[in-house]
Amino acid sequence: MKKLTLLMAFVITFAFLSSAQEDYTMYKVVYIKPDYTKLKELGKAMTKYNKTWNNSAEHSSHIWVVNSGPHTGEWLYVHGPTTFTNLDDRNVTEEQREHWLFEVMPNVTELSDGSFWRMSDKLTYEGTIGFTGKEVLTFFKIKDFQEYRFKAMIEKVNEVYVEKEYPNFFQVYYSEFARICGYDAMIAGGFENWAFFDNKPNFKKDYEEVHGEGSFQMLMDEYKDVVENEFDEIIMYVPELSADPAE
Repeated sequence: MKKLTLLMAFVITFAFLSSAQEDYTMYKVVYIKPDYTKLKELGKAMTKYNKTWNNSAEHSSHIWVVNSGPHTGEWLYVHGPTTFTNLDDRNVTEEQREHWLFEVMPNVTELSDGSFWRMSDKLTYEGTIGFTGKEVLTFFKIKDFQEYRFKAMIEKVNEVYVEKEYPNFFQVYYSEFARICGYDAMIAGGFENWAFFDNKPNFKKDYEEVHGEGSFQMLMDEYKDVVENEFDEIIMYVPELSADPAE
């Protein structure tokens, strides 16, 4: 078992390094649980931090509020789009570091689930509505060695979005590092208003029009074989606390 573990570690590391020079889009994220008795102080400190030091194309940070799921009420701190090379090039000043430690953190009770998410350009559908400030994130825990089957499923879903010209974007991300009890893949979907959930398209009907009668049930059967569990999270963008660029 030890030999197998070492072999898999080598294979995964080599695969990562061999693709490190490719162009890609990645986001660094962490959940912030505010001290709710100090929201005003946290908001003021976070606004200064993002708009002063994280307000460039290479280093841009944004705050979202989580409206559903296990992190409800927390802030989602998103840094990016970026790359690991950009993180190496980041020049953090002493003033910036001290502001985070002594102005931001005293108003925070917990940081959790820090992670890096790389977008799959091949599986992503951009839609037509663009950035809305309202998104649904669906996180997937994929069963061991089933990622290739998961990608094949998402390719078929992507084909439906393209064929039916859905207005809502459909962005696919994969976690860059393994995490205990963490999630391996994430799909971000935008929506313009809450009424979207009352008037969603009949995806089953659309899917079978693209892939054939009975294909949706085959998709569901495949899903049960490939995905261990999932959860949804609705997030809302807070421009007042974020760097000026909206995305």
